Amino acid sequence: MLVVLMFGLGCTGPCFASSKALTRLEAKVVAAMQEARMTVRPAPIEALRPTESAPLTARGNVADRYGVERVVALDYEPRRNLLWLTWFTRGVPGAWRVSKIPCSRQGERIECPDLASIIRRAAMPRQASEVDVVGALRAVEPRIDRCVAAVRRRPQVVRRSETVVLDLIIEPSGRWRVADIAPRPVAQSVLGRCLRAAMEGLDVGRFEGEPLSLRIPVYP
Repeated sequence: MLVVLMFGLGCTGPCFASSKALTRLEAKVVAAMQEARMTVRPAPIEALRPTESAPLTARGNVADRYGVERVVALDYEPRRNLLWLTWFTRGVPGAWRVSKIPCSRQGERIECPDLASIIRRAAMPRQASEVDVVGALRAVEPRIDRCVAAVRRRPQVVRRSETVVLDLIIEPSGRWRVADIAPRPVAQSVLGRCLRAAMEGLDVGRFEGEPLSLRIPVYP
């Protein structure tokens, strides 16, 4: 069952909706998530709301930070009667998906007809095509640079100058595996061991489908 850490419903701008209406709407969201086989946990009281802390593209791996598969923040925009669900998923820096749901307000009730179907869609497992491989490589780049820098500090007689090629496998679990390092002597060297540790520390979160394979060059 998918575990979702939820930041409760916030109301943006001048809030024309009553607290009772907002409480009922939040309860409807939780019920829809439970129907979609999500286990909902409230975010810690002291946790910084991810939709307010920084630009969405610069918030790091929010779900990783809390040790869950998904994080969602709820925001109601009363002026336009829109419910926003900002989703964060394991292994993805920044927001993974933003759901904008049209609603209508009648007294103490806020109705969002598409709520259940949109939440069911967000509950579906990611496909291999949704894995952010480029983002993961950018995240690991500083560790690769440190591996290379350590080798460059060594005497020239023990260094190798040829390009190193890493053959990588991304398993459906989200974990990365180094299938091969070429040239062969580098695989057992200090550089090879450092690169292997850097790459195999990556986790892009679970997805459905076959393992992904890629090859990347490293220039010592």
